[in-house]
Amino acid sequence: MDAAARAELDELRRRVFGPQADADADAVARLGALEEQVRRERRPTWTPETVGNADGGSTLTEDPLVQAPAPPESDSAPPLRAPRSRVGLAVAVLVVLVFAVRALLDAVGPAAEGTTTTVEARAAYTLVRDPDARIVLRIPIEPSASSHTDAVPPVLPASGAVRWVRSLGVVHGWRVWIASADGIVQEEDCIAVSRGEVARARCVPAALRGTAALAVDVPYDLVPPADRPQGMAVGERLGFLWSGGDSGVYVLVAAEPEPRP
Repeated sequence: MDAAARAELDELRRRVFGPQADADADAVARLGALEEQVRRERRPTWTPETVGNADGGSTLTEDPLVQAPAPPESDSAPPLRAPRSRVGLAVAVLVVLVFAVRALLDAVGPAAEGTTTTVEARAAYTLVRDPDARIVLRIPIEPSASSHTDAVPPVLPASGAVRWVRSLGVVHGWRVWIASADGIVQEEDCIAVSRGEVARARCVPAALRGTAALAVDVPYDLVPPADRPQGMAVGERLGFLWSGGDSGVYVLVAAEPEPRP
């Protein structure tokens, strides 16, 4: 991808996911085409260079590979792949439909039995694109590991039935979860963190996880003082990003987003 296309991609991401989103259907379709080009070129949005804690130690308080039942293996043949020329348009249509579902769910309100806060696209966008964000930990995800937890998964804001949920342990006072759901339109990936009865979560189409769209944040006041990363200050937040490609969850410290105008 050349510089002009990269600049266009950044601008479209801002219009679709940014704090003052104003994208129309044509812009969303163009974004889907450019995101597909990035995936074809296998160039990740960003590559973290730090994979340890800032103080050199681990903050995991238990086995970091605790999991609920893993997704079952399928004996069926893999589905036929759509021609590459149609993938970008399909992704764009999925984005529009999922946004519509999210708007409908927001209008109805949260489920009565849940205490989960759905993290908005703006919060996730500003978190992972903060140039001053610091990576304090990388949690690897190894499917071969198999252990279990008695913790109850939080309610997830998926648009369809949840297929599986896995706990990755407790990090900085919050239990980290990843999940997969069928979704109304297509498969969705979810990330969540929970502490007691409080949870924060976000779900996106699985195809968008590789664009750094799947992240949740925790405000400074919700991180227990004893569990805050070294150097975390007032005005900063804790973030959890399930990145694409490398099967890892990154723990970040970044500035709180600017208030809406």
